[in-house]
Amino acid sequence: MPEKDMPSMHVVIAATSANTIAAFLLPYIRWHRRRGHYVTTVAGAGLIPPGALESDSHLPIHLNRSPKSALRGGMHLFCELRRVSKPADLVVTHTPIVSALLRLAVRSLPARERPKVIYIAHGFHFHTNGRPVANLIFKLIEGTWSRFTDAVVTINREDYHLATTSRLFARERVHYMPGIGISVADYSNVARDRSSAFARSLSVNQDASLVGVIGNFDPGKRQLDVLTALNLVSKERRPTVIFAGDGRLHDVCIGRASDLGLLPWVRFIGRTDRVPELLSVIDVLLMPSEREGLPRSVLEALASGTPIIGARARGTAELLEGHGWLFDVGDTAELAQLLERVGSRASLPPLPAATFINRYSITESLSAYSQIVCRVTSSF
Repeated sequence: MPEKDMPSMHVVIAATSANTIAAFLLPYIRWHRRRGHYVTTVAGAGLIPPGALESDSHLPIHLNRSPKSALRGGMHLFCELRRVSKPADLVVTHTPIVSALLRLAVRSLPARERPKVIYIAHGFHFHTNGRPVANLIFKLIEGTWSRFTDAVVTINREDYHLATTSRLFARERVHYMPGIGISVADYSNVARDRSSAFARSLSVNQDASLVGVIGNFDPGKRQLDVLTALNLVSKERRPTVIFAGDGRLHDVCIGRASDLGLLPWVRFIGRTDRVPELLSVIDVLLMPSEREGLPRSVLEALASGTPIIGARARGTAELLEGHGWLFDVGDTAELAQLLERVGSRASLPPLPAATFINRYSITESLSAYSQIVCRVTSSF
């Protein structure tokens, strides 16, 4: 079905947090609304007010992780999602917990009332660096839920390969799109500037070698590995590392940096929406995570011409293949050697051709998304 012939629809776009919708999904909301679709967003509380989500209506949901109230909270959430799914024509869901409950809610409706369902997986929980038992469990879960899904959309090649070669997934329902997309123009004009007000706010030496780490502080992001590696680098060749983000391990990392005597070489700037300015200051972006979908900060660095060091993990390795420096996940000795090369200014990771990033632009991602939507809704 050509896009211009797409019918008017009620579309539900869901994620665990309103922050996820605001950070990644506004171009998709705008895409649907430009086509006359009525859009309802569904998300848990976040730092973003519902009015900033640009949808026609919003359903706030409460995700309670307390084991005592998990069943009661899950049933309440299931009822809310069933209510919003009933009048919907299309459900597009993005994060595992909400996605599972939404698909169950849709499945519980009479067949004639069920909307079409697209699940966009921002990185399966089974992956090459995962433990075998955990990988098996998560693959069984994802494979089972995929049967209640009209399209499973993967955003990296590893996930696409794993899904299309597994008997648990219906191959014809698995799709690929090149990430969620970024606005390349927002980052391509970033100029190196150590004299800006933002640079001065970091209180770093103008001549220091600077490494940026962007991401939530949780175990999978492995900021503690960075501190361990940094401690292995001699003081004379040690770069300064700027950590951007927040999360449950934020204070733990500050404490570890203090215990190791690293505070003169680290900065913790919290969550920031000034990523282009941060990229204009640092010499190298470091992505130490053990798993990613398709890391946005790496895409932003590529668009800005910032060299990258990354762990050899799903998503990151795909983007850095043939350029950048890669190290094995958790190998702090290898990472220390790479940080020393940056700190001593011996060399920097190579960059790809300037046109490489265009394949991950929001234009390309929306093009792939529109084809998937058209295919799924062709029976309307």
